[in-house]
Amino acid sequence: MAEAARLELRGPNAGPGGEIRIPLGQKAIIDVWLDGQGERIRTLNLFLRYDPLVLKPLDVDLDKDGINPFITKNYMPQPSEGLNGVLPQKGELIYGVTNVGSIAARGAGVVASFQVEVIGPGPATQIAVDFRYPLSFT
Repeated sequence: MAEAARLELRGPNAGPGGEIRIPLGQKAIIDVWLDGQGERIRTLNLFLRYDPLVLKPLDVDLDKDGINPFITKNYMPQPSEGLNGVLPQKGELIYGVTNVGSIAARGAGVVASFQVEVIGPGPATQIAVDFRYPLSFT
């Protein structure tokens, strides 16, 4: 199990502290960036929390049931999406991906992206990793 991986959320209009700035009524794509820091990464389970009065995750796959906010990117050589969902009343985003091939992911890159719309006013809000459910790397 990896002990030293770095995870960041990256988006447009980054502020001086790396924060993502999205005006009210606007949409933005946010990348889930991972640096395995030398570890072989085969699985990532990600749980994010957000304020549902301020942000609304958008469905990126209308052909699937439910709200599927994540788009799997090319960090994993052969990704297989296991979880892709949102609990809007609780303000939780859930994503899981496993590499099904024999080659594990290495280095740094974008694992997935998701799109949000700012629906409520507020000076600032956070999208944070929920550490009640630790990141899982194998």
